[in-house]
Amino acid sequence: MAWTTPRWLQSVLGAKATPDAGAVPRFLEDGALADPKTALDLAARELAWLAERLPTYLDEVRQDTRATASPQAAALHRSSVQVLQHVDRYLAALADRGSAPQRELTAALAGRSQLLRSLSDAVRELTGMIERAGTSGEVAVLSANMAEALHVILLAAVDAIREPDAINVELLRQLTRDRGLVMDGIREGLVRGERTLTVDEHHVLFTSTALFERIIRLLRRFQEGLGQEGKRSGER
Repeated sequence: MAWTTPRWLQSVLGAKATPDAGAVPRFLEDGALADPKTALDLAARELAWLAERLPTYLDEVRQDTRATASPQAAALHRSSVQVLQHVDRYLAALADRGSAPQRELTAALAGRSQLLRSLSDAVRELTGMIERAGTSGEVAVLSANMAEALHVILLAAVDAIREPDAINVELLRQLTRDRGLVMDGIREGLVRGERTLTVDEHHVLFTSTALFERIIRLLRRFQEGLGQEGKRSGER
C-alpha cells in the first residue's frame, strides 16, 4: 500500500482543502437499506466526509486562508447539520436490521453523528469568537494561535476517522490530552498582564478558551470511540 501524507501534515506543508457547501448527502442511498452491510459503509463514509469539513470552518480566521476562504463557517455549519439529520434518519432505519455486530455498529455510528453535531456547533461558535477578537492585540494573537493549533488537531482527527489504525488513533490521543490547565494559565496570564483587558476582550478570551477545551474533550471522546471500535474489529 502506498504511503499517503496525513492531512494534518499536508496542512503544515501548505496543502489546502476545497470544501463543498452543499446540504445534500454524498453517499447515502435509500436503496442500500435492504443490505445493512452496504448501508453502514455508506453511512460511515458520509460521516467521514462531514468530519473532513470541520477543519475548513477555520479557514476564514486563519492567517494563510482568511483572504480566500469560501464558503464561510456559518454556511458549512448549516449544511453539515442538515446532512447529519439525513444520517440520523438513515441510521434509525437500520437500527433493528442486520446481525448483532451490525446493529452494534449502527449504534456506534449514531453516537458518532451526535458527536459531529456537537463538534460542528462548537467549532462554528469558536470561529465566531476568533473573528471577533480581531487581528491585533494580545487576545487576537492568542486566538490566532488557537485557530492554528485546532486546525492541526482536527486534521489529525480526520485521519483517525478515515483510517483508524493504531498510529492515527494514538496521535489523536496525544493531541487531545487534557489542556485545561494550559488554558487556565493562559487566561490568568492575560488577565494579570500589564494592559487591562476591555470587557469585550474578557468575554472573547474566556468564551474562546472554554470552547477550545470543549472541542478537545469532544475529540477525545471521538478518539476513545475509535480505539474501542478498533479493539472490537480485532476480536472478530
